[in-house]
Amino acid sequence: MKITELQVRNFTVFEQVDFRFAPGINVFIGENGTGKTHLLKLLYALLRGVPRQAVDESEAARQQQVELAAVFLPDEDDVGRLVRTARVDEGAVLWLKTDLGETRCRIDGSGLLTIAEQTFRGTPDALFLPAREVLAMYENFVSVYEERKLSFDKTYRDLCLALQQTELRGEAEERASELARPLREALGGRVLLRGTRFYVDFGDGHREAHLVAEGLRKVATLARLVANGGIRPGSVLFWDEPEANLNPKLVRQLAGAMHRLAAQGVQIFVATHDFLLSQELSLIAKYRQEPRIAMSFFALHHASPLQPIAVETADSLAELHHNAILVEYASHYDREQALFAHEARGEEDARR
Repeated sequence: MKITELQVRNFTVFEQVDFRFAPGINVFIGENGTGKTHLLKLLYALLRGVPRQAVDESEAARQQQVELAAVFLPDEDDVGRLVRTARVDEGAVLWLKTDLGETRCRIDGSGLLTIAEQTFRGTPDALFLPAREVLAMYENFVSVYEERKLSFDKTYRDLCLALQQTELRGEAEERASELARPLREALGGRVLLRGTRFYVDFGDGHREAHLVAEGLRKVATLARLVANGGIRPGSVLFWDEPEANLNPKLVRQLAGAMHRLAAQGVQIFVATHDFLLSQELSLIAKYRQEPRIAMSFFALHHASPLQPIAVETADSLAELHHNAILVEYASHYDREQALFAHEARGEEDARR
């Protein structure tokens, strides 16, 4: 499955934004508060909210409303709180289009969600990786989530369920194993599930996941999901700040892993603040590295201080005019040059 378009009206920080997505990798950059995580969560919730079997319109609306509430966690599960405050009287309109069909819904200020259209053929296959890794918290997480109120949203529960699936067999196992091989090499070991705990076998015995560095746990999570088919051709992967707690070498390897997954038919949506990750992905797009994939870059920004979020789209990072990451790096360079010049002048004055 591939997501092709999204139209958003009056939802959280967004007043009116439209997106056309690439079937390969879609990269979102922008300052804090511009809606990158909200966008990924919205796409995920709209897909996961599609009923798994034929239901009437009211039940379809109920399931979509429950999913949005579970992913965004508004107070009292009131999805009306997700409607943009300045436009609460107008309500929010969400329109998602994919190659399997589309869904269009409206949320009014009271929290009532109605379905205007839903024409999906088949079941969307999507997975969300939050910025915080989950291998260390996996043990008994699902059972506790089902029994008690937690401050973790439903993406954590869904991810834990995907992680617990056993590895594939036969030809599917061979294909998944080959795809996961670079991840195992970056990790330096193999991910194991023993009882209710995850371990990483580095060749000298297996080590509890929570004793492994957090950056390596993120690599281990991706390796596990590829090996057990949680991420497979036709899947849609949403990944929020994958660079968190990764050193630059692992970031570069992670960009390569995304490239290979996209080439195998996984559509990927990434929100990032990281210069290296965004640049590595942009190099893949700009220089059309093999295997070639389609990629789009989106800059979320305020058109002016009091204006709602605007979106700029390009085929590579270099083509974006609103690149908050590059602006800050350039500012850092200018500050360094100014400090260097100031110190040099001081030393010259001292010699006089």
